[in-house]
Amino acid sequence: MVLRWNFHKRLNHHQRRSHRLLIRLFGRHRIPKELWDFHPRSLRGGLCLGVFVGFTPTIPFHMIIAAIAAVFLRVNLPLALLGCWVSNPLTLYHIYRYEYLLGHAILERIPAASAWISFHPDEGTLDKILTGSLSLTVGCLLMGTAAAALAWLFSGLILRLLGVTHHPRPEQQAEQPLKTSDPACDIRSPR
Repeated sequence: MVLRWNFHKRLNHHQRRSHRLLIRLFGRHRIPKELWDFHPRSLRGGLCLGVFVGFTPTIPFHMIIAAIAAVFLRVNLPLALLGCWVSNPLTLYHIYRYEYLLGHAILERIPAASAWISFHPDEGTLDKILTGSLSLTVGCLLMGTAAAALAWLFSGLILRLLGVTHHPRPEQQAEQPLKTSDPACDIRSPR
């Protein structure tokens, strides 16, 4: 009996200590409920964020970036993480190839950038890496924005087909006055 009491005493002490550590690390702020909310705006925003991050050239950090951005933007976290998988090992080569080609084609049309991007045989490897990464970044931003916009449109269509409609948040419901048909129950009616 004493052994069990001592075990629970130490367990509770450990739980209290870990709780204080979490409060020190994250403060007294709660996790925003929008991260797990099924509100259409939160769902669509999470998917768009994940798709956009999936198109960026940050290969090993997609899910970390999407999770941090979902917390700050207050969108659905699971869909943001799921949207990152648009660039998986099967599609990664094709996505980055077309992003590079798009960025290179756009930068060639800008006079100041085309003079810097023009490849000569006597250029160094560092110049080629810099011009290639600039082309990839421009293409990633453009294709990521276009893919996120398409994800926003298609997710809205899918939510409508599934019957998920806008429902007011609890704080919006509290602001609406109760409507009664009996004038005697109305608080604002003169007596």
